[in-house]
Amino acid sequence: MWTSLLVMALAAAPDAATESAFPAIRSQLQTGSLIFSQGDCLAVKIFTASPYTHVGIVVIENGCPVVYDAMNGPGVRKTHVDEYLQFLVPSRVQVLHPVKEFPQADHAAMVRHLDCQLGRAYRIHHHATGKRCDGVHCAEYVTDALMTAHVLHAVEPPRVSPGSLHRGVVDGKLYRDGGSYDFREAKTPIPTGETTCQRYWRETGQCCSGCCNQLSRWFLCREK
Repeated sequence: MWTSLLVMALAAAPDAATESAFPAIRSQLQTGSLIFSQGDCLAVKIFTASPYTHVGIVVIENGCPVVYDAMNGPGVRKTHVDEYLQFLVPSRVQVLHPVKEFPQADHAAMVRHLDCQLGRAYRIHHHATGKRCDGVHCAEYVTDALMTAHVLHAVEPPRVSPGSLHRGVVDGKLYRDGGSYDFREAKTPIPTGETTCQRYWRETGQCCSGCCNQLSRWFLCREK
C-alpha cells in the first residue's frame, strides 16, 4: 500500500488543462528552442537569485521534438518532448524560441555536442568556482551547446544559471517569447465505497508520500 502510494506521488500526472497545453507547445518548437521551468529547488533559487531552476534545449529529430537536459539523478539525457513536459509537472514553464533559424552547419555541430555528452553525470558545486569538472549542470550544458552553434559566448559557462541564461538570450534579443504555462498535477480521485479506516489509511499515505516528494524537490533538487 505504502509503496503504491509513493509511486503514485512520484509519477505526478498532469491535470487536464496542463496536458491539453502539450500539443500547442509541441507544434511551435524548433531546433534551439529553450524550455525554462520554475521548480522548487531552494538551493538554485537562493544561490542564483532567480525563480528559474532548470532549462532544456530542443532539437527537431526526424520531425519530432526531443529535449536535451542535465538533471540531478539521471544526468545528461535526451527525452521525447511530451515525456519531458510531463517531467516538469508541477512547475511554471516558459518557452523561448530563437529569433533566427540555426544554419545547417551550426545545427549539426550543436547536435553532435549534445549527443556526445549523453550519460554524463550531473554536478552543480563547480558553479561557484567557474572551473570545469567531471559533471555538468543544466545551464552549463545548454550554454555549451549554444556556443557550439555560435549563438552566444560565455566566459565561464559553469557559472551560467538558468536565470542568467534566460536574461542573456532575452536581453540580447536572441530569443523571443513562446508562452508561459502553469503545469499542475491531477488531483487523485477519491475511491468510491471506501470505509472510514481505508480513507484514513489512504490520506495518511498520500500526505506522507507527498511530503517526501516535496522535500526531495526543495532540498535534493529532484523534480521527481
